Amino acid sequence: VGPRGGYDLEANGSGNDFLLVKGEDNLVQGITTRVITEQGSSALYSDLGVPAAIGSVQPFLEEEAAKTSFQRAVLVDPRISSVTNVRLLARSSPDTLQIEMDAVALLLEDKTTVPVSTTVRKPVGAVAYTPL
Repeated sequence: VGPRGGYDLEANGSGNDFLLVKGEDNLVQGITTRVITEQGSSALYSDLGVPAAIGSVQPFLEEEAAKTSFQRAVLVDPRISSVTNVRLLARSSPDTLQIEMDAVALLLEDKTTVPVSTTVRKPVGAVAYTPL
């Protein structure tokens, strides 16, 4: 996530190259990319992202599977030491889940907690939640 949110590209002072995102901004960008990408959808990085969560007739089981999938996707980043406070927010519609968690990272020998939030959707008739 760039300095203005989203995936901004920022030119360097001379305007002939792009600046690199570093430190905490790089971590936030990496986690955001990971949780909004469905695993297998990137031709270059097939392991990047969250695997589709197979649907269940038990909503509780679907929700727990989705929480676990997103927690695991964040923990894959070697800069993350733990994920805490994984929670589901109230559903905005029957086919969406809002998941929030806190990712505890080690940056430059300091612990930093990065809030992570994403929304997943299960299209009508589908058997899997996928990142929006």
